[in-house]
Amino acid sequence: MTSAPRSRHLLAGLPRPTRRQASALLAIALGSIALSFAIDALLGNALPIHPAPLRDWLQARGALGPVVYIGLLALAVVVTPIPSVPLDIASGLAFGLFWGTLYTLAGAELGALVAFGLARRFGRCSQ
Repeated sequence: MTSAPRSRHLLAGLPRPTRRQASALLAIALGSIALSFAIDALLGNALPIHPAPLRDWLQARGALGPVVYIGLLALAVVVTPIPSVPLDIASGLAFGLFWGTLYTLAGAELGALVAFGLARRFGRCSQ
């Protein structure tokens, strides 16, 4: 058995997009950026998310604070419009540098696993 020679280029086997497809992709990307700015302008003032109140809220949860934080961060990874930076800062303020970093890594990893599972379950493959 002989194997076909492997191409040195990663994208060599993929078909090239047409000009229309590339234009549509660019329009979708620019529209998504504009939509995210519009949502931030509308909801950013209505639902301000600041680290200090989040810190106080997490500390009020007592021993469940880390579990609640990990769940919130995982949700922020899966549901993209939820910002994770204020949560990350609040974690450092509430739990300290070491534990805040550890909880942030755990929440981000859990969110990534959930997102991967959703993509694997509901994503489509063209093969």
